[in-house]
Amino acid sequence: MKKSKIITNIYGYAVCLTAIIVFLICISQLIIAFINLGDPIHAGWRDSETPSLASYENYKADVVNSGKAKVAATENYVPDDKTLRKMFRAELNDKITLETHRIVRDIWVNIVLLIISVVLFCFHWRWMRKLSKK
Repeated sequence: MKKSKIITNIYGYAVCLTAIIVFLICISQLIIAFINLGDPIHAGWRDSETPSLASYENYKADVVNSGKAKVAATENYVPDDKTLRKMFRAELNDKITLETHRIVRDIWVNIVLLIISVVLFCFHWRWMRKLSKK
């Protein structure tokens, strides 16, 4: 009987400890997500081969220097400024949409985990208190 009470106590406190750890991790991830939501362009990881979207001038320099502006038929083709600006706007909007989606998804996942950890903690903490009173 005493052995099962020890195992029950270990289980209950382990769940509470795990819930606290999950809670703290979710809070930190939520803080990061809300900071990233304020600036989705700089939120995600950027490949070194991807043109910079920090400004149109950076984008233009990266596209011209990287050779991404080449067309299969002509090796030295560089789009005119109007076309390049359209390309920049399209990539910028795509990046903002993609990062905003990722950030909102992360926020919802962390909120759900936060709620689950609070429920688990409260349930097990009350249960452990009832056991200790017996």
